[in-house]
Amino acid sequence: MRRNDWIDCGVSARRGRRVSRAFRPEWSVKGLEHRLLPAVTLTLSPLTLPNDTLGHAYNETITASGGTGGYTYAITTGTLPAGLTLDPTSGAITGTPTAAGASPFTVTATDSSSDTGSQSYSVTINPALTFTTTTLPATTVGAAYNQTLVTAGGTGTPTFAVTTGALPAGESLSTAGVITGTPTAAGTSNFTITATDTVGATASQAFTETVNPAITFTTTTLPDATVGTAYSQQITATGGSGTLTYAVTTGTLPAGLSLSTAGLLSGTPTATGASSFTVTATDTVGASTSQALSLTVDAAITFTTTSLPDATINTAYS
Repeated sequence: MRRNDWIDCGVSARRGRRVSRAFRPEWSVKGLEHRLLPAVTLTLSPLTLPNDTLGHAYNETITASGGTGGYTYAITTGTLPAGLTLDPTSGAITGTPTAAGASPFTVTATDSSSDTGSQSYSVTINPALTFTTTTLPATTVGAAYNQTLVTAGGTGTPTFAVTTGALPAGESLSTAGVITGTPTAAGTSNFTITATDTVGATASQAFTETVNPAITFTTTTLPDATVGTAYSQQITATGGSGTLTYAVTTGTLPAGLSLSTAGLLSGTPTATGASSFTVTATDTVGASTSQALSLTVDAAITFTTTSLPDATINTAYS
């Protein structure tokens, strides 16, 4: 019998049953004297392995215990994710996964006395982390800004940070990927935002954000109108993002006049008097500014002289 061979010992029990159990003999230094030890089942830890992200380096070690040392490790069922390997001596699973998907497998450890233990695992490789938000809308000085960055893939919930450049003055980025604030200066800002998932995989996206100047009115006064005479004046403003729209927000226009969303004040006034009102210009991101205006409608010109006296030849006429 060899030193590490197992033997089966049978014991007769009542009613003719035989109970068997495997033992490994432990030999003493003095010749044939030995004692029998029960078989040992090794324990592997950890009981589960973490998932990972495609393209991210993986490094986890499986450790056996409960045996006589000198452990070796092997995959006995299933396969590791593509790109990963198991070190048979250290139990380390390392590599960079090259394909997404779930991989179930079993690792078996064997000690120097040929005792074994197995543990089943499943590792999921998630798709690579990518940005689905690739552009940011322009905004206007003084307008509240709120944009949420969106990513796909990766493992767990990613966190976000500005890694190059800077956001426009007055704005900030939360770790949840929300850009908020009220920009305080016009200009163009170039910056890169990096998302990092829970296993350390990253993705970066370059952005450009334009902050347009605040809206200001160039029309600050209006010429008088006359009852019964067609009136047309274009109200204008500069700055803002996109096309401006105009509306009367306080007061009323003179009877017979109206204001288009393009800022054209037109119509034929029907009554005399002075009208005070406020026009507000709003851009496509919701920034707005207002201008107080007044318009006087004068009475129509009428002739009071409707006839003239006769004149005489060679006599001065006045």
